[in-house]
Amino acid sequence: MINESLDNTVTAPVAVTYIITPSIGGCAGTSFNLVVTVNPTSVITSVAAQTVCNTTPLGYTATSSTVGASFSWTRAVVAGISNGIGAGATAFINESLTNTTTAPVNAIYIITPGINGCNGTPFTLTVTVNPTAVITSAATANVCDNVPLGYTAISSTAGATFAWTRAVVAGIANGIGAGATALINESLDNTVTAPVAVTYIITPSIGGCAGTSFNLVVTVNPTSVITSVAAQTVCNTTPLGYTATSSTVGASFSWTRAVVAGISNGIGAGATALINESLTNTTTAPVNAIYI
Repeated sequence: MINESLDNTVTAPVAVTYIITPSIGGCAGTSFNLVVTVNPTSVITSVAAQTVCNTTPLGYTATSSTVGASFSWTRAVVAGISNGIGAGATAFINESLTNTTTAPVNAIYIITPGINGCNGTPFTLTVTVNPTAVITSAATANVCDNVPLGYTAISSTAGATFAWTRAVVAGIANGIGAGATALINESLDNTVTAPVAVTYIITPSIGGCAGTSFNLVVTVNPTSVITSVAAQTVCNTTPLGYTATSSTVGASFSWTRAVVAGISNGIGAGATALINESLTNTTTAPVNAIYI
C-alpha cells in the first residue's frame, strides 16, 4: 500500500512516478510505473470585496491562479436583502440583489475553486449592496419673489448626496439652474403678476448609486403692486371709501397711517383692501394724511 500525502507547491497539476517492483521468493518481477497526478490546491485570485447598486447585476468573475479551475458558489439569506438563497457552478456571478432597507447591506458569497474534482481553498466575497436612496423632505415650497429659497433636501439614507436641476420656466427670469448640494438657495425672479410654479428635479445618491428622482415644486409669488389711484380728496369726517387694487389676482393688503398735525384721529392701521376711516380736520385748511 502506498499512502503518501504529496504536497503540490505549484499552481498546476504535477505528475509523480512511482516505480513498483513485485517479488516472489526473493525473485524480483517486472518493474511497473505508477504515474500519480497531484492536483494543486486551487485558490481564488480575484478581489474579495465589491460594491453594487440596488437591483443591479453583480457582474463578478472569479479567477484562480490554477489554469482550468472550475468554481462553485453559495450565498446565504441576509436580513435586508429580499433574494432567497443563491448558488451556482460558474465563475461568473451575476445576481441582482434587492436591498429593502435605507442603508447599505453586505451579502456574503462563499466561492470554492476546484481542479479535476479536487476542491481548493474556499474564498469569501463580500458584496455591499447600496440601497435606492429616496427624498423624504417636503415636495412643495412657497417663496417670495427674489427671496432665497432655503430648501434642504433630506433622505432616509444616511450619508446620501444630492444633485438637482431646474429648467427655464416662462415668467421666471433666471436661466437654467443646477447644483450638487442638499441646500437649494436660488433667488427666483418672477416677472409676471401671478404666482409661477418652478420644478426642481432632485436625485439622491449613495456610494455612487443614483436613487429615486424627486420633483420639488416651488411656487414663486410675484412682487405685487398697487394699481389704484395714489391720491384722493375727502370731506371732513366723511368715510374715505378707498379700495386698494393690485395687478396681482388674489393679493391681500395691509395699511398704516401715522398721526398728522391737524387731524384729530390717532394712529390708524388695517388689513383690508377697503380703507374707510372718517378723518377729522381740526384746522381751517386742507390737511394731507398719508396712508402706506
